Amino acid sequence: MLNSKITPLQLEALLALLESDPALANQKLKVLVKDKNHKAYKLELQIMLGLSEAYLWQYVTAEKILRIALPKAASEHVFFAAGLAYDELASIYLIKSQIDLAMRTWLKGLQLGLQQHDINTQLRCNLGLGKVFYGMNDFRNAKRYHLAATELSYLTKSSEQICEVYLCLGVDFIRLYEFDKAYAALKIAEENLNTAQHQQRNFCEIRAYLGIVHAGLGQMSLALQCFEEATLSAQQHNYTWGLALAHIEHAKVLVLLQRYEPAIELAQQTVAAAKAMNSMAFSTQAHELMYQIYKDQHQFELALQQHIIFTEHYLEKIHRSQDHQLTSTTIALLKQIHNVQELEVSLQENVHLINRLEKHQELIRLLTSKAETDALTGLYNRRALDTRLEREIELAIQLQQPFSVLMLDLDFFKRINDQFSHQAGDRVLKEAAQIFTQSCRQGEFVARFGGEEFIVLLPGADLAAALRIAERIRAAIESCIWSKIVPALKQQTVSIGAACRSSDELADSLLARADAKLYEAKHSGRNKVCG
Repeated sequence: MLNSKITPLQLEALLALLESDPALANQKLKVLVKDKNHKAYKLELQIMLGLSEAYLWQYVTAEKILRIALPKAASEHVFFAAGLAYDELASIYLIKSQIDLAMRTWLKGLQLGLQQHDINTQLRCNLGLGKVFYGMNDFRNAKRYHLAATELSYLTKSSEQICEVYLCLGVDFIRLYEFDKAYAALKIAEENLNTAQHQQRNFCEIRAYLGIVHAGLGQMSLALQCFEEATLSAQQHNYTWGLALAHIEHAKVLVLLQRYEPAIELAQQTVAAAKAMNSMAFSTQAHELMYQIYKDQHQFELALQQHIIFTEHYLEKIHRSQDHQLTSTTIALLKQIHNVQELEVSLQENVHLINRLEKHQELIRLLTSKAETDALTGLYNRRALDTRLEREIELAIQLQQPFSVLMLDLDFFKRINDQFSHQAGDRVLKEAAQIFTQSCRQGEFVARFGGEEFIVLLPGADLAAALRIAERIRAAIESCIWSKIVPALKQQTVSIGAACRSSDELADSLLARADAKLYEAKHSGRNKVCG
């Protein structure tokens, strides 16, 4: 390439290299841009050089190059890779919280996409415009643009594009507190992850946002696991933005769990990541979170330090307020493109897209239910119990409420299988499961622990309340007419152990104490409640 003029085919090859190996492409482009033999394609090379810098997260350099190259390209009608460049430059502006510049740049890209009938550019710019509205806390308009991008992604038949648009849509649903829809959208994104260009970057973001969804649903253990996976991915691939996202959201959940020291450490790491990419948004969130932690812990001197920094950030935000407001020029351009593109997504399209999400959501619900249900009794199984038990303990900590557990075992159950049949034993288990459920208040969680053992979780119940419920269950089992289930079975009883969670007690310890009380009931004559 250095000894002769570059050709259009070679430009395409460079663009492909840029997508697969931006570091190598960056090295080659730096040489080619300086070579006078390639003057005819200098703008194309400069645009790709700017893109390569952006793909390597060198945002300051990328911005300098693209801000100069794109206006020249527009005036000279150079369109090669321009759609990608508008998208990257606008993304950089958005990271810097320069809302108006981000909006205007994506609108120019959308204008180009419409003129050139370039669906990929239209899709990326609709995605970007949704992100701008998201940055303005207008989540409904953000969802609207992302729904438009979703339709375009199916036209491209690109799993990569589908992954990205559903990721954005999932984030919109999170901010609208529609966590079930958010989960469904993020799982669709995850299903299309393997072919994504920025696979690891998208994986990091999907895991982080799934963490937020789990936290919103009260599933704190799952949330923490997702944040750890997102952090590891971001660290392995030097993805600074993803690292900041994982750190700050992880820190927020740790604060809810009153784990303040690791939360502060993560907030400090968020500040470092934000500084590296000049992100005011992440830095502000981190300092505000640390201020709240120190204030709640009565460390007022440290709280004051964080408040001063937070205030400085806030004043800087006011100083740059013109970047957070859409100028009349940008608003006029937005209206103009509305008229050209007819961006209004029809009610039918919206219903179609929402139905697609809801069907996927229902499938996830059915699969989850099947995986967490005991096939014989219809109760929850051990897998569901493990997840729910941790969740209930976390909620008990947050709400500062008591939490108790019952462990139940049907007395002499082996004799039923041996004397009558396993089918008879199954009928007894089903009937017992119904009695356990009917004897509980609303809100209890009843699970088959294994064999003839069962667990009842009692949120909000102290030991006295747990013993009353246990006695009600015991009496109901004893008074049941079992001969209607198995004609020769005269009586069936149950032994129950009860335990109320003590301060800082973990799930395994609580279950072990309930099991010990069950053992006590068994060895003191059975058909008893011990606690």
